[in-house]
Amino acid sequence: VPLPQCAVTMSSWDVPSNGDSYANNRARDSLMDDHTGVIWGNFAVGNIDFDGNVIVHDEQQFDSNMNDNMHASYLHPNNLWTFERFPPLFMSVSQWECVLDDSVRVKNEMDKYSQGNE
Repeated sequence: VPLPQCAVTMSSWDVPSNGDSYANNRARDSLMDDHTGVIWGNFAVGNIDFDGNVIVHDEQQFDSNMNDNMHASYLHPNNLWTFERFPPLFMSVSQWECVLDDSVRVKNEMDKYSQGNE
């Protein structure tokens, strides 16, 4: 399958979702806050059942799942190679969003892998 010519993201989110922007912007972001981030984090690592109940309540185990989950994180070491052939990407995020730090982390990592591929 051929790669797309380009891609666009809006408010890119990545686990573990622990950047300073979550705390700094939670009162200003109308769509995301700490609580919503935790719900999406549980969803991303398969820690919510079909009824919306959290499966693993052990915070250390949850943190481990969040920090080492190749299916939930663009930046997991097993996924970084995908950036080598990634098409040009436009990333949109506001300075007032909780996901600001996530978007910046993804962009910075993509820049490392896409050097010379543009």
